[in-house]
Amino acid sequence: MARPKKGLSYVLGDASEKENHILPINAMQFSLARLQLYTAGRDGAVKAWGATEQASSSEFNFFPGKDYFENQADVAETILKLETSLSSSPVEYCMPSSTYDPSITKSFNVHFDWVNDLKLVNKDRHLVSASADLSLKLIDLDGDERDVQKFQNVHTDYVKKISSIPLQNSLVSGGLDGKIVVWDMNILAPVLSFQNNSSGLNSASSIYALSNDDGHLISTGAPNNTINLYDRRVTPDTNTNLIRKLVGHQDNVRCLLMNSNFILSGSSDSTIKLWDLRNFNVYKTFDAHDDAVWSLCTGASSDPGSSSVADFKEFYSGDKAGNIIKTDLNYLSTHSAYDEEDPFSDSTFTSSDQAYIDEQIGLCTLVAKAPSAIVSLCVEGNSSIFASCYDSLQRFHLPKTRNLAKYQYLRACVEHAECLDKRYDDDLSKGIDSPTDQSDLNSDFYDIISHLSTDSANFDLASSRSGVSRALLPQMSRKDSLDLSGQYTSMFLSVNGGPSGEFVNAYKDDLLEDPRLTNTNCFVDETPIEMLLNPVPPSQIITIPFNKCPFQNFTITPKSIVSKKLFNNKRQLIALYVNGDIKIWDIFVCKIVKLIAHENNRQHLSEDELRIRSKEMDLLFQQYQTNEVLANWCEVYIRSGKLMVLLSETNIGNVEIYYDELVKDYPSLRADLEASQKSISGPRKSCMVSNDTRFWLARIFLASVFQSYCLFEWESDKRVREMMRNYLVHQRSVLSGDEASSIDNDDVSKKKKLFSRKSSTAPRVKNNGGQCASNGSTLTDLSESREFSRLPLSVPDDSIAKMLTSNEHLYKEKYSIQGHKRAVDSLLRLYIDGTTLKEGSDDEYRPVIPEEFFPGDLLLMIYETSADLGNFRDLYTFHVSDLKRLRRHSVMGENQLVDQLRINLPKWIGASILYNKFPVKEQPKISFQLFEVDYGLLPPHKTIGGKTQKKIKKLPPMETSIKLSSHCMLRVGKILQFLTEKFESRTTEMKMKTPATEWLLLECKGQELDSRKTLQTIKTLIWKSSTDIELYFHRKFD
Repeated sequence: MARPKKGLSYVLGDASEKENHILPINAMQFSLARLQLYTAGRDGAVKAWGATEQASSSEFNFFPGKDYFENQADVAETILKLETSLSSSPVEYCMPSSTYDPSITKSFNVHFDWVNDLKLVNKDRHLVSASADLSLKLIDLDGDERDVQKFQNVHTDYVKKISSIPLQNSLVSGGLDGKIVVWDMNILAPVLSFQNNSSGLNSASSIYALSNDDGHLISTGAPNNTINLYDRRVTPDTNTNLIRKLVGHQDNVRCLLMNSNFILSGSSDSTIKLWDLRNFNVYKTFDAHDDAVWSLCTGASSDPGSSSVADFKEFYSGDKAGNIIKTDLNYLSTHSAYDEEDPFSDSTFTSSDQAYIDEQIGLCTLVAKAPSAIVSLCVEGNSSIFASCYDSLQRFHLPKTRNLAKYQYLRACVEHAECLDKRYDDDLSKGIDSPTDQSDLNSDFYDIISHLSTDSANFDLASSRSGVSRALLPQMSRKDSLDLSGQYTSMFLSVNGGPSGEFVNAYKDDLLEDPRLTNTNCFVDETPIEMLLNPVPPSQIITIPFNKCPFQNFTITPKSIVSKKLFNNKRQLIALYVNGDIKIWDIFVCKIVKLIAHENNRQHLSEDELRIRSKEMDLLFQQYQTNEVLANWCEVYIRSGKLMVLLSETNIGNVEIYYDELVKDYPSLRADLEASQKSISGPRKSCMVSNDTRFWLARIFLASVFQSYCLFEWESDKRVREMMRNYLVHQRSVLSGDEASSIDNDDVSKKKKLFSRKSSTAPRVKNNGGQCASNGSTLTDLSESREFSRLPLSVPDDSIAKMLTSNEHLYKEKYSIQGHKRAVDSLLRLYIDGTTLKEGSDDEYRPVIPEEFFPGDLLLMIYETSADLGNFRDLYTFHVSDLKRLRRHSVMGENQLVDQLRINLPKWIGASILYNKFPVKEQPKISFQLFEVDYGLLPPHKTIGGKTQKKIKKLPPMETSIKLSSHCMLRVGKILQFLTEKFESRTTEMKMKTPATEWLLLECKGQELDSRKTLQTIKTLIWKSSTDIELYFHRKFD
């Protein structure tokens, strides 16, 4: 892997602390214990949604029915009771007892890119988030953003999915790098890592879906249409841990759920498959969707803390077209237990019979139809389901379908029993003895059926399905039948595709006459259910959703940025928001300087409206364009709907700014104001500075952001030096006279032993402050050489910690040479303090932006990047408010922030803020030529000294060549001064010591040049060519 390079970035954008996400939600979890919903968004934020309890209401519980779970000896009677209860009644549902409000959300802005997945762990005390910034983070739900821990860096591309193994306190993650990592949640470190096999031995495939069986099996879904099944107990060498490839889907596998018996998979081929882990074959295929399946969930996957058993008796699926479907499999034979005694027990049907019946059942209900693709689903108990769409988070009621599923199951059993009886009677009429074991007759046939998908397996079997026998159910024949020639609506779908042939939603004529039964519910369709005893052509059935609309709808907050343009001064940019607002950001001080609001900014604009608004932004961009042109001192991207500003060692030395330009935009940085501010040792001296003094932009920014951290390190360094000196004093008092004499005589070799790793007889000092890496004064063991160290034993080479380690070694050497009579001088040279700056004059002016100018919630990130990484990798994330708190924190205590900054901040930042050593970069050169204007070509109305054209007196000739080359920041004023110095004779103005800018003028392509314009500005805005710039000079016109 290529050596990564480190940098610093920060995120600018409108916070949505008490609002919904500003981009769609990718993943959700629900905790019944906490009564909270957790969402992970593409805006990099994780939110905890609080709920308000309300009194339970039956307002929406229309026509409550009965659950027929009692034992029924007569199956026909059970079916009739179910039909009587269900027919002509709407589908039941439970009214939720809670309401969610975005204004009581809690936000964790812990990622700078999409959060792709989210899982509740540790009995709902923590959340784990997986992000496109290549990181995994552990969020303490009882803490704040400071209580977020980061997993070790392992993934090299987007982390797409995570799966929890609660019984083993482990977690599995998978990403686009094809890497599967098993984590120990106690230490947030990997215990196993291997590649997801694609086709060849060394061919890795990206992971789009991931699940596990709460034991040792891990399943993955990928773009190669297969599901890989791994056993993590097997050594991953040569892919021997890949125990099975499940082939059956025709497109990407997008979602997976898994338990100890089955895998449930959703694919872009629009199918959902139930895989039997006993034989690794497809047990059942669901074709209810017509579009790519993007999301699967169950009660257990949504709320892992409330259920220890992950079953698939009921599951929910969402597709690209916005359909949300509930599939009820409560009576599938493979489920180990029913809530009531099964009248058709194992003694009634063989395993082959049960497999056949399983093919016929499966109640699919269209729960809702959302306006856009379903990105994620989450079930809240048995009352509601949350669906994430592109433009909103929606909450829908859940239909109660258990009795309908039971009716479907019993009816399928009766029909199959009839078929078996008829076959037995036919065999007897032909004089053929029926085999004693019916399973022997059908075993091969049904084994084949069980391995096929439903649309290929049922072409012959489905034709045998008919209504329940009228002989078995004589009372059903007297039931009013539906008009089979009309159009019907149905919220029920067939597992084989299309509308259900068993149930429709229709009013009977006599029911329609009752005005109390009209469909007045705003949220749920109340149309009664009717059972079909005879098949109805699918063309006569119109599919309708159970929910007419969501009963709670949370629109995505329209605050994401869709486009931006950087002004020429590279400190400001203009950004267009999705709601039409246009804002001018100052990325140097991280604030909005101008807002051009859109009249309809409370909602997302359409594509056409955004296109029009984009043209308006272009006009505003030209209007507010700056005359000052600078190179890039940073890079700016749009990530997660916000601005991401990156500082790298390559770019920070590109840009200088003149003092007059600096104080024009930032008056608080004027030298006379800065002089009144206090440094470490008192007030600063007054500073003299001219308008032509230049400052490095990045240097000011870094020193300003980290000024509290710098002061912390200064105090910590001071404490270390004092402790070293005190140790020598203490050591002197306990040594014998001869040893003390040897110290007085500067015996270097003896003194070096004081800091060696050999043991000593010196007494130990009790550690009252606790041992930690950031403790600048803790003495853990005076006999060891690291008793004064603030740092861990091993530190990265490219880190501030490495620089501080070097300082400590040098301090020890100096004390070994000079003794303890006085403290050694600090090696730190802080930019922010004049008394510590040894380079340059004592009155050198160093502007610093006051800390209070930066927003406290400004998110900063130390990142690394390389050609082998699929994104900028998050090394450590923190906020400006965290840095400000260092002012109140003692160097004696533990400080995780300081520890992380020391380990992760690169040396080039440490050199700038702690040693005032900035990586100065030579500015690019620009060539130009100077010519005196041909006065004969001037317009007649242009006069100089009262004369026109050729009558104008020429300036003195130049002494040397007029073809020059200079750095790009050279100003016109300096060029004019240079001209006066190169004239062969002195003009009247020069004799009077009049400044050149008051009587001389430069032109380029006919444009008069302001004395503050730089060569870079002239070349970019006026000359616009790679050739030498041609500049013409003359006296100013009258």
